[in-house]
Order: sequence, then structure tokens, then C-alpha cells
Amino acid sequence: LGQIGGDRANDAVIEVLQNDKDSQVRMEATKSLGQIGGDKAVTACVKAMRDDKHLMVRRSAAEALSQLGGDRARAACIDILRTHADCNTRKDAAVALGRIGGEQAINACIEALQKENDGMMRMEVTRSLGQIG
Repeated sequence: LGQIGGDRANDAVIEVLQNDKDSQVRMEATKSLGQIGGDKAVTACVKAMRDDKHLMVRRSAAEALSQLGGDRARAACIDILRTHADCNTRKDAAVALGRIGGEQAINACIEALQKENDGMMRMEVTRSLGQIG
């Protein structure tokens, strides 16, 4: 479905992401949304990154957002970097920001470096800043 694209495919994949009990299936759904694109895909991936109970689904959603790019994906990743309770999800947001880029991403990463105490988190943020350039 991710390779076919279109609104119908998008809606079907979002339905799977929101309702399937299997985390592997939800993870694959985020990958498909990264290929399909569109506003609905961004919205669904942001929700998954914020709310899914499985780290790998959240991580896959972050990867999809980095593929989708754009202002909405960047803003969501910045918010998640600043506020999410899970350090791994914040790291994934930093990685996504490194791929999305932009001045706002740079500022958010610098802010995270000043705020975060976790060494692995600081390393990922530093890598993201290097990737942005």
C-alpha cells in the first residue's frame, strides 16, 4: 500500500496504525505512511510517535516523519524532543530533526544539549547537529 499511494491507501494504512494490536504491523504502517506522504500521514505518525506504547513503533514513526519532512513534522519532533517523558523517544526526535534540518531544528537541538543529562541523548543530539550542518 505504501508503494501504491493515494488517499484510499493512506486511509487504510492509518486505520491499521491506529487499531492493530500487533506492534510489528503498526511499525510497518508507519513505514508505509513515510512513503505515501501527505498531511494525514504526518498527523498519524505524530500521534504514533507521541502515544504508541511500543518504542519500536514510536521509533519507526520518527523515521517516517524524517522522510516526510516539512514544517509540521519538524514542529512535532521539536515538541517531542522538548516534552516527551521517554528518553529514547526524545533521542528519536533528535535523529529525525537531524534529517529534517532547519534553523528551528538547530535551536531545539542546542536547547536539548543544554538541558539533557543523559550521555547517549547528548551524543544523538550532537550527531543531529552535525548532520544539519
